[in-house]
Amino acid sequence: NATIFQQIGDNEKSNEIYQQAVKIIGDRSAPYLLGRIYTEMSFINAALNQYSSGIEYAKKAFAIFEKCDDEYHKVSAESALGLNFLYKSDWKKAELYLNQAAEKALDLNHHQVALFICNAAQLQLLQDDFAEAENLLIQANTFAGEGKKDWILIQISYYWSLCLLAQRRNLVAIK
Repeated sequence: NATIFQQIGDNEKSNEIYQQAVKIIGDRSAPYLLGRIYTEMSFINAALNQYSSGIEYAKKAFAIFEKCDDEYHKVSAESALGLNFLYKSDWKKAELYLNQAAEKALDLNHHQVALFICNAAQLQLLQDDFAEAENLLIQANTFAGEGKKDWILIQISYYWSLCLLAQRRNLVAIK
């Protein structure tokens, strides 16, 4: 249910459901489930502009996955951490975590590699490094196309258009 509310944009309801799930789990041993929930809560808190909470949830998820030696899901927590730092305007930490997540996702052949590369491109776009942002978006687009990830292709197109418009390449952006 929480995922459905998140997908339709009701992040507050989604967050409530995830918090309820954490309470239900309580002290029971469910590290994988808790790690996944904390990762999702981190992304949701970023969308709610509650970056400090998002950072704390991502750190909890990261620690859980590290303890479980789960590199695959640790990448998602790392990306969530990077996004929260990005939106909080702590660009040095954002760069560290977003780039690490993208690199590890490539090494692990992670199913969301295109998303993580796109997230790293957002930072480059905000720092006016349009050439690097565009390179990352081209790379993300390739991975998204190979994985038939239409939902991420939309996000990549959005950021690519912003990148082109910022460079006054309006006609290319319109195409």
